[in-house]
Amino acid sequence: MTTGDPHVDGDALDTGAGPPPAFTYMLIEPYRTSLLRLGLGTDAVIRKVYDTQCGPAGPRRDAAGLDQWRRPLRVPGAKRALWDMLAAGVPGLPANRVARLAGVRLPKSVVFGAQDTVLSRQTPQETARRIGAPPPTLIPGARHLTMISNPEAVATAVDTLTATAVAAPRPLHPSPRT
Repeated sequence: MTTGDPHVDGDALDTGAGPPPAFTYMLIEPYRTSLLRLGLGTDAVIRKVYDTQCGPAGPRRDAAGLDQWRRPLRVPGAKRALWDMLAAGVPGLPANRVARLAGVRLPKSVVFGAQDTVLSRQTPQETARRIGAPPPTLIPGARHLTMISNPEAVATAVDTLTATAVAAPRPLHPSPRT
């Protein structure tokens, strides 16, 4: 991140999106491959995952929209990466990196879906506290994938942060020693 550039990132908690789900330990080959193939081949399953993460404000759910969600999971290596991620949990930022972020003297903002079902209700406030940001902006009706379901609201928050960064007084940088 450079001075004045907005940076959109995850939740800034070292827990990421939580511990790995227990079912990943119960699914063994060839059952998990079969389960993934069935899920990817069923519009209702893709729609359910999409609706759970994006909510009613998400983009189109027609065949092309559903294919956008399927396609990344059908490239070589995606299946292995998905199972590896599920087995380890979604990674977060290590605490030492979050602490460094708190020390960066730039305006910061936390924007969260008010109805996020992946992270706890305390996560937006905790994230803001950890990175040294003001109270979070909660987007009404938005769920976990707020950037997808409510891009205009996220863009407005980024624009507001950028305007704050531009208006903020700049610290004087010492001249290089010669």
